[in-house]
Amino acid sequence: MVAPEPLPEKSAPAVIEESGGALADRVPPAPAVAAGATAEAGAAATPQPSARTLFNQLLNGLYDAAVITDLKGHVVNANGRLTSALGFESDAIWDWHISRLIPGISNTLLIQINEGLDDERYVLLEARCMREDETSFPAEIAISHVAITADNNLLFCIRNIERRHAIIKELRAASRLLNYLPGAALSCDQAGKVVVANRAMARMLGIEEAALLSGQSFTDIWREAQAPDVIKRALMGETVKQPATVVNTRGKRLQIIISVAPDIDQHKRVAGLLVSFTPAAVVSLGATAK
Repeated sequence: MVAPEPLPEKSAPAVIEESGGALADRVPPAPAVAAGATAEAGAAATPQPSARTLFNQLLNGLYDAAVITDLKGHVVNANGRLTSALGFESDAIWDWHISRLIPGISNTLLIQINEGLDDERYVLLEARCMREDETSFPAEIAISHVAITADNNLLFCIRNIERRHAIIKELRAASRLLNYLPGAALSCDQAGKVVVANRAMARMLGIEEAALLSGQSFTDIWREAQAPDVIKRALMGETVKQPATVVNTRGKRLQIIISVAPDIDQHKRVAGLLVSFTPAAVVSLGATAK
């Protein structure tokens, strides 16, 4: 005779009791959970930042001063960078028309901008921006659509380009000075490629425009065997001056004195080469006059 199997034990029933006027379930203790699983569950329960919080973090993390307006150009938000760039606190410009910050933007232009922002495109323009102290500066402004409200919004990212304009001005002045010099001259990068040459250099070589020399190797202009060694010495910081022969596009051999010096940048590093060419006859006459 087979003994009957013992019946499974009944789990303890949940007991409902009053606690401070509220009902609470008293249930048996839950089984032990591994420490790693507990940590994962805790991490999953960590509240995530809202979309608005993430948006504000992104807005304030931008390098540019950023201003958000409605489609008619009235300011509804701005980032902290605006204060350092223009001097205004973001709260102070609430509901201002964007033209108070960027005078060149009219209502007519806003209509054209909105029409040009379809298909997630953006508009890039240059304009002057007004600071709180009523001074102005040149700026590069990127304008795009952002969906902050149901009616959509405009995002203006404003970047000060005063330094860029100053550098361009210096470069143009340097270019004019280079072309004013009667002697042939050029500059090269560290790889020995021509960056810029003056008109006298183009005339010496029989080339129509100096710009055609840009990107050419210096050793294609000065093809003598000692050229690579002179370039190497100049890139190490030495100024070298010596007689040389250059052949122009008409096949004429030109006897010159070539001077190759290091081009030192603002960090005191050699950025390339500065090269000038003087006809050997001119140097000889100068030496005879002495």
